[in-house]
Amino acid sequence: MKKLLIYGLLGIATITIILAIQTKKTEVLKSEYIPWMENPENGFKVVEKLGDYSLSCQYKPSEYIVLKERKGFNKSIEKINNSIQEFDHQLFFSFTVANKNHGFGLFGNKQISPDLFTEKKNYYTFDGPNNFVLTYGKDTIPNNFTHLEQTIGIKPFSTFLLGFEKPYKKYPKKNMTLYFKEEFAEFPTQKFVFKRSAIKKQPTLKN
Repeated sequence: MKKLLIYGLLGIATITIILAIQTKKTEVLKSEYIPWMENPENGFKVVEKLGDYSLSCQYKPSEYIVLKERKGFNKSIEKINNSIQEFDHQLFFSFTVANKNHGFGLFGNKQISPDLFTEKKNYYTFDGPNNFVLTYGKDTIPNNFTHLEQTIGIKPFSTFLLGFEKPYKKYPKKNMTLYFKEEFAEFPTQKFVFKRSAIKKQPTLKN
């Protein structure tokens, strides 16, 4: 009986150690944070190749936004942590579509007809939210905003900025999946999975 108890306790201890190792967070410098987050191997960026198209989805935690989009590299860790609270109520993503043969990303190349170009531009500018669905486990998360960056003809890709409500009570206990439906049928609906195990390993900043 004592042996069974000992074996049981050893088993529990082993599982606890394994789980601790699996969920251990990495500490990185401010200068290392963005490259770490944008490395697909770490699970915060998902890239799919579809023929000539390249689709990428970047999950952007609050730290990412403060450092990259709010120029937080020159701020102290304390000020960064204070700024994080401004964005911590939502889940942010950027979704990018590039095509090596189409200089305008989703909108085609320079030979696209003016009517089709206008139709696509208006659709993705005003009806973009209809193309994106975010699920958290089996739950669908409300889309708070979808914004298409107006870089047509300036950059050879199209980028959407996305924001969804953050499931505070359970986050991050489930996988997140972002679905994108391409309205003009140039490729089938795509899904981008962000695994719970990766999200829990989001690095912390160190001085």
